[in-house]
Formats: sequence, structure tokens, C-alpha cells
Amino acid sequence: MRRDTGVTRSNFKFATFEVSVAVDRNGTWVVAGRESVALLEHERRHWMMDILVARELHAALEALRSPTASGLNGLATREFDWHRNTREKALSDKYDNETDHGHNTREQARWATQVQAWYTSSRITLVTPR
Repeated sequence: MRRDTGVTRSNFKFATFEVSVAVDRNGTWVVAGRESVALLEHERRHWMMDILVARELHAALEALRSPTASGLNGLATREFDWHRNTREKALSDKYDNETDHGHNTREQARWATQVQAWYTSSRITLVTPR
């Protein structure tokens, strides 16, 4: 009888796990009286990109292997940190800079189309250096 523990010949991997995205209500704000559909749509694209980065992180974590549990944990921490602190931030900063935080309607429309294409394909084609 063999149980699936996620360990194969001292090659550790994650058996099951979940990556989730949540809104930090303390880190979000809108100036009273400035709420608009355009602002909501701009913020919705941030949310969609966060979900895409979470999907990338999930795939990266699924692919990890290490001869030790602590090694696997270290690799996972590095992946999490890169996806959260580098990948997501680079996408968000580029988006906000190019759209002027949603005020540049031409760029906002271009980004909306691009993010939707990424979302449909579940693949971000913008490269972020490691």
C-alpha cells in the first residue's frame, strides 16, 4: 500500500495548495465624490492582472522540486516574493504610468484590450526581468 505524500525518492514537491487573491481594504481608497465608472474599470484591470500573476505563481509552485523540504520552502518563498514584489509591482507600475492612473483614455483602452487578451489566454506576455 502506497500513500501519495507528495514525496518521490527524496524529491519534495507540493501535493496540494491554493493561491488566492484578496483586496486589502486598508490599502485601497477613493476620494469621496470622485468615484466613476472609468475609475472602477481602471481598478478592475489591476485586479485582473493580480489574478493572472496568481495563476503564474501557482504554475511556478507546482513545478518546484527539491531534495529537501526546507529547500522546497526556500524555493517557494523566492517564487512568492518575486511574483508579489517584482512581477505584480512591475505590471501595476507600468499600467499606472502608461495610463496616467486611468486618465489617459487612449492608453487605458489599449491596456484594457491587452489585459483582456492576457486574461483570455491565461498568459501575460509582458516580460519582467528576474
